[in-house]
Amino acid sequence: MLIAIENLDAGYNTPAGRQSVVKIGHLSIAQGEHTLLLGPSGSGKTTLLNVLSGLALPFSGKIVIDGTTLNALSAAERDKFRCQKIGLVMQRLHLISALNVGNNLLLTQRLAGMARDLNRVSAVLRALGIEHKAKKYPRTLSQGEAQRVAIARAVLNRPPIVLADEPTSALDDANCDTAIDLLFAQAHEHGATLVVATHDARIKHRFSRVHELVASK
Repeated sequence: MLIAIENLDAGYNTPAGRQSVVKIGHLSIAQGEHTLLLGPSGSGKTTLLNVLSGLALPFSGKIVIDGTTLNALSAAERDKFRCQKIGLVMQRLHLISALNVGNNLLLTQRLAGMARDLNRVSAVLRALGIEHKAKKYPRTLSQGEAQRVAIARAVLNRPPIVLADEPTSALDDANCDTAIDLLFAQAHEHGATLVVATHDARIKHRFSRVHELVASK
């Protein structure tokens, strides 16, 4: 299994103490599998993606990704692991406003310790239909274009895992289908495991595997 979760308890700290928002006894996801994490607000979808990507640590349990126990790594080791192994499409796209589209992607290569590869940047942007936007800045992009840039950034380094947090919730039906098509196509091209977390039930039928989360009480 590429991803294995055991006895996970994760959440956030409050003045009153720890607040658990997601608990999972066991969940495994195979290489190349497309999995949907479906649940309402408060069910821990973003928290789960944060611990899967190493952006946060769980209270307890174990997360093994590609043979590495992620929550046993130091913060610096998790950052390096994420840059090399995991592509992220966040709810807030976090494109660097001071950099044009092409340089946003080149930064992704640099953070992963990879050589500058303009041909790869052009190829990914071309596959997503936005190569002509390479020299544009994020503020000039439409929502759909910015989302495509975020997808391009996530798959640029050919990571074995792509995690997407609410990639369709702000989109109309046509753009919703387009976003999922793009994620599927890019994941398939690179043999990547795709994990999408959302409350958007419109896309449930697109996934062969759905793991439903419930809101904590």
